[in-house]
Amino acid sequence: MISVKRIFAFDAFEPIELSSYDLVFHGDTVDERTKIISSKIAKQCTPAASHTIKWSQDTQSIEIEGVSFSSAEIKNKFSSASPVSILFDATSLDFPELVYLFDCFKGYDIDILYLEPAEYLKKQSDIGEYNFDLTSKQSRFTGLRNFTVHTGGTAVSLVAPLGFEPMRLGQLLNTDESKQYHSISGMVGVPAYKPGWENRSIKSNLRHFVSSQSPELLIYPSTNLYQIYKQIEDISAAYPKLLLAPLGTKPSTVAIAMFIVNKFSSNSRHNFVGAVYDFPIKTSGRSKGIGKAYIYKTSYC
Repeated sequence: MISVKRIFAFDAFEPIELSSYDLVFHGDTVDERTKIISSKIAKQCTPAASHTIKWSQDTQSIEIEGVSFSSAEIKNKFSSASPVSILFDATSLDFPELVYLFDCFKGYDIDILYLEPAEYLKKQSDIGEYNFDLTSKQSRFTGLRNFTVHTGGTAVSLVAPLGFEPMRLGQLLNTDESKQYHSISGMVGVPAYKPGWENRSIKSNLRHFVSSQSPELLIYPSTNLYQIYKQIEDISAAYPKLLLAPLGTKPSTVAIAMFIVNKFSSNSRHNFVGAVYDFPIKTSGRSKGIGKAYIYKTSYC
């Protein structure tokens, strides 16, 4: 079982040292935050420690430095190194990479790095919404390979942390599968990375709840990974047939990834948890600057 043990918050990224890690996994560079992280990894980590990892929806496999691997092959690739300290850069990694990495490194203590942006790239809107240009392309919402729940037409409860891109929630609620949602809950992170920005998330997504079945709005602590995980655990206890959609802040995405890896093997016909994702392609330059930095220390027991 993966659990959060300690959380460290920093006002800047500079004090965080990366040289002590045996393995560092990160994604592509798409904005100033990820470029700064990539530069620091290149300076402080050896080439043998640093690895660029990405999920390929086309090949349904994890790519490391552009080479495709299955989950079993990833385990074999790195087990011989006997790593003691491992870092996942959640800032650049997406939901699929986080799920498969957590699954591959069961049994290890993992540190997770996350940098908030100073600001997001705004998107012009003709209907006066708070909208942001964070995604250049989406796919249809589906489950992840080896972590897909087959509901068999059974009504499920949908819970989705909300972000600043209302079209993603709109797509999720306008699929054929949405007819199977027994209830729909949106989760809003408080406080937002800027004071009052949680209201922007609520306002931009609110119209999608008007025609929804039994809509509900939940509040979660935006950067407290431990509390987010516990809240998802409580929600799962209340909704035995639960479908999670990670659309919100990266800490909430990390929490969902951990929860899926921890609980998926215990799924049964009448009590299960799953997740769906739209595999978005991030817009280049989607954010500017960096805000606070976080290190989440997890352990496996």
